[in-house]
Amino acid sequence: MTLKSTTAAATPCPNFAALAAAPSPTAVASCRDGCTEAMMLAHGFTIPQMVELVRAGLATATTERLVAGSRKIEVARVRITDAGRRALGVDA
Repeated sequence: MTLKSTTAAATPCPNFAALAAAPSPTAVASCRDGCTEAMMLAHGFTIPQMVELVRAGLATATTERLVAGSRKIEVARVRITDAGRRALGVDA
């Protein structure tokens, strides 16, 4: 699973709190190792919101390969950057 933007040209968000007003950004910020894309979706974020967080420098996205049972899967993990934590007023 990888993050893909559904819009061709999107402008970076001015701050994390404004973009993620509806989802639960502080719950996601509390995950020091980041959250998987699936967890972010469960917290109410959309793929375009996650893409904008990364483009704005408020989060990073990486892919990881994991073994689930006998299957190898690839997951996207989103981590909030120090700039994202400052925008939320959460300790870095």
